[in-house]
Amino acid sequence: MRTLIIFNLLMYGIIFYGLASLVNDKHPEAAVQDIPAPVLEAFAKGYPGVLVKHYDQNQKDGQSVYEISFTLADKKMEVRYATDGRLLKVEEAITSDSLPGDIRQKIDSFFHASRITKAARVFKDGQLFYDVKVDFDSGEAPARRALRFSQDADLLTKI
Repeated sequence: MRTLIIFNLLMYGIIFYGLASLVNDKHPEAAVQDIPAPVLEAFAKGYPGVLVKHYDQNQKDGQSVYEISFTLADKKMEVRYATDGRLLKVEEAITSDSLPGDIRQKIDSFFHASRITKAARVFKDGQLFYDVKVDFDSGEAPARRALRFSQDADLLTKI
């Protein structure tokens, strides 16, 4: 009986490890040694002493982009850098209550009986944006939309 339990635990472990390897092969995280020195230097200068949750490397418009996720003052943050260390984007997770009132009013007028599931303040290309994910009843089935607002509450993107 004891041998059967050990065998089953071993088999489940092997299966779990194999599945985890498949997932990681499709979406590998970058290790710190994979991040170019200018990116690490820029991050250390902008966010000294911050504990990094993970690093990631993606392609955007044919260029390598390096993402660094971390928590700062209890806020989830993500920054993106070009290979040369140039800051491309800063994203800070915020609560729906932290959204400007004009944006919340527009969401309520666009999507009746909606619920904000995610909100972020985004600094990109020298501009401030608010990215919001909204769940709502479309009449047929529940739906989700990703929205981007300008700092003046203009709806810029509706996906």
